[in-house]
Amino acid sequence: MRRVWLRITSRRAGCPATTAAENPAGMTKATSMSMSDRQCSSYDNESAGFGDSAQNSYSYDASRAFVAGSFIWAGFDYIGEPTPYSSWPSKSSYYGAIDTAGFPKDVYHFYKSRWTTAPMAHILPYWNWSAGTTVTVFVYNNCDSVELFLNNTSQGSKTMSGSAQRLEWSVAWASGTLRADCKVGGSVVASDTMKTAGAAARVALSADRSTINADGRDLVFVTGDIVDASGVIVPSAGNSVTFSVSGPGQLVGVDNGNPIDTTSYKGTSKAAFSGKVLAIVRSTGAAGSITITPTSSGLSGDPLMVTVR
Repeated sequence: MRRVWLRITSRRAGCPATTAAENPAGMTKATSMSMSDRQCSSYDNESAGFGDSAQNSYSYDASRAFVAGSFIWAGFDYIGEPTPYSSWPSKSSYYGAIDTAGFPKDVYHFYKSRWTTAPMAHILPYWNWSAGTTVTVFVYNNCDSVELFLNNTSQGSKTMSGSAQRLEWSVAWASGTLRADCKVGGSVVASDTMKTAGAAARVALSADRSTINADGRDLVFVTGDIVDASGVIVPSAGNSVTFSVSGPGQLVGVDNGNPIDTTSYKGTSKAAFSGKVLAIVRSTGAAGSITITPTSSGLSGDPLMVTVR
């Protein structure tokens, strides 16, 4: 019997990125550590010295039948080993597919498009630019083809043929809605939209679950989105949000995923990063209802209820 050996590659995908920190210059930037804001592009065009971009790493492995899989460093950003910005105030890694707050970065959706079969599409970047800007638009997907629309006007349909891992358009920016229709066999099976956001108006809370255990240990993770009057996340929003908790719960942590935010994780307030902020609430051991309330200067915000039982 012929023995076939498969190996798990040692090639590591160390692709720095930050949540929704795209910029037009990011597509042509040749080196890391070149942005004054100490953030990285979300276009998967940078890599740490020990690895390669997510797409290059995937292509390398997928083209070799003897490779069983990849070693991805890292799944989540973590405190310490800041790369590629290695000095203060950078305090965490940049190359996770998910940031320290648990918010998926754009590259997360690249992996999802390669590793899952349920039809999906993901547009990047966000859609707040200025007149006269031509924006490079990526659509990660696992479909046969994708048609891109701007304000219901087609920007063309493209096919996932050969070794394609994403589809790409150059689009003259205009305020409104960008939509990607993902097709299999000619039928739309998934869509994604990206809308132009207006001014920040409200802190919208959501929780990873509505009920937690009354054991003094269980946690609920509460996301605060800075949204405009229509509920669209404002991608540049950095509003500070203060969280208050009443009932059988205790605020035990706050985060935003920003690798250069050195404020305490144990405070009651945190500035949003790319329009998002996180609060972590723990049960105290008693049953009842926890109320989490956000406050932010100039913004409204409705409380969120979580059941403890």
